[in-house]
Amino acid sequence: MQHTSLTPEQVQARLNGLVGLARSLSGLSLRQLALKAGVNKDTLSRCLKGNRPYEVSTILPLVAVAGLPPVTCLMLALTIETDELDAWLSTGAVGFLDTLMASVPGAVAVELGNNLGELKSKWGIGAARLVGKRLADHVAENEARDRNLAIATQ
Repeated sequence: MQHTSLTPEQVQARLNGLVGLARSLSGLSLRQLALKAGVNKDTLSRCLKGNRPYEVSTILPLVAVAGLPPVTCLMLALTIETDELDAWLSTGAVGFLDTLMASVPGAVAVELGNNLGELKSKWGIGAARLVGKRLADHVAENEARDRNLAIATQ
């Protein structure tokens, strides 16, 4: 999937969606969320209304209060649609993605060594599909193993 540039209005809408999901998952009101995150409630209100752009120092603590990995959630909010974001945030998948994203640069650098500069951006799509396919296979193998174990212990 090729990423397109977002307009400032689209960025605003996506960040509002992220704050809404963080609020919903935290079970807090917006006022309580802002208080726990150390974010001025008036600043948050102006951001939500579109009267003030979000700053990283505003958005990250709000997401962290909800118990979510802030940087990964911000990346997701800016790269996928809101309905997809809801699916990622409401499952343990976001924790997996956070660990994966933190681990990829080091793992790729170790494996490629001096050839790191040879990477082409267009290869990212194929690499993502390869990882996704391997993960699907791994999950299916684990489910089959669990089913077989359950049958064997009956």
